[in-house]
Amino acid sequence: MKRSKNFEKRKKFIMELLGDPLYKPMRLREMASLLQLDKSEKKELFDVLDELCAQGKAEVDNKGRYSKVSGKRRDRRKKKDALKAEKQERGRKGREHKEHEHEERHFSEKDGTIMEGTFIGHYKGFGFVEVEDQEQDIFIPESDTGSAMHQDKVQILVRNGHKEGKRPEGVVLKVLERGMPSIVGTYQSSRDYGFVISDNPKFSKDIFISRKNSMGAKDGDKVVAEIVDYGSRNRKPEGKITEQKPNSPTLAMNTIGRHISKMVYTKVMTNKSPWLAEAKLGGVYCNPASHGEGRFVADEAWLHRLIANGQVATQYVDDKGNVTMDEYWNPNGSYMAIEGITSPDGRILGKMAHSERRGEAVAMNIYGEQDMKIFESGVKYFK
Repeated sequence: MKRSKNFEKRKKFIMELLGDPLYKPMRLREMASLLQLDKSEKKELFDVLDELCAQGKAEVDNKGRYSKVSGKRRDRRKKKDALKAEKQERGRKGREHKEHEHEERHFSEKDGTIMEGTFIGHYKGFGFVEVEDQEQDIFIPESDTGSAMHQDKVQILVRNGHKEGKRPEGVVLKVLERGMPSIVGTYQSSRDYGFVISDNPKFSKDIFISRKNSMGAKDGDKVVAEIVDYGSRNRKPEGKITEQKPNSPTLAMNTIGRHISKMVYTKVMTNKSPWLAEAKLGGVYCNPASHGEGRFVADEAWLHRLIANGQVATQYVDDKGNVTMDEYWNPNGSYMAIEGITSPDGRILGKMAHSERRGEAVAMNIYGEQDMKIFESGVKYFK
């Protein structure tokens, strides 16, 4: 979320204005006119007021007029909000109980075969379940997906009597294990709440975000939303915007302490990502690297998780294709020689070497294949 350097100063100024004994509650338009603000400054004023309201320092009435929240009113408001939150939590648990009872279905052997598998969502709402050792996926109509979401482990009933030549059809009985505790998406705001629309179209349900859980996100922001309530067939899942944690993987300064610019060799470790679909699995590619902060760092738990999930896309290798921590081949000192990683679903690929910097007259005297076919893979995927 971009802010001007004077954002905090303007917040302080607006708080002083709202607290002035002569101040009378004003609408945004009236306040902007009083302060003689241009269009961009008016937008920032809205952001300032919005944040002050989210922090409980200001409030807006049903006519859109802003005023300062006094100490006593703030205490009453906190108490009211706490009681409201408690009531909402009781209501949520009650709904979950009723929904669970409503969704719980009982079938006998004559209705079909019970199986377990992984739910694969579709942007139109229906889905498929991949069952191990089954040649065909099981089709799940939208009305029978229950609260299942993309990548969930589910128990399903495969109905008897499907026609030859058609995909077997089933119904989700229950979710055994959630597959995606958080999603990356775009925040869409409303006055008192917002939604996160996943970047992955297979995750077809928008995530409801209450104002207190939005962390000040603005319309169009790219965010990470942690799912706190998976909802049901008739109720959207709920979540909260999260920040990067202290142990989250990140990029740090190269071990040599300065910018590096050289050709590097990387090996493709997975073809899980659609961006690497046309690359040779286990193939070694030579591309230029140019950066000062390209050292991938993560704690041991994260490294094992990335490897187990197949998210380590590429690693630095020597001229014989061996993964190495040698500074000559792994010039920034990345942990486990990791050069590129993907999102859990593979749709997002991040890497340090510049695979786009290639051509017939580029690095002609350098040994090795340079074309990882990233763009061809992407075009083929989106077609």
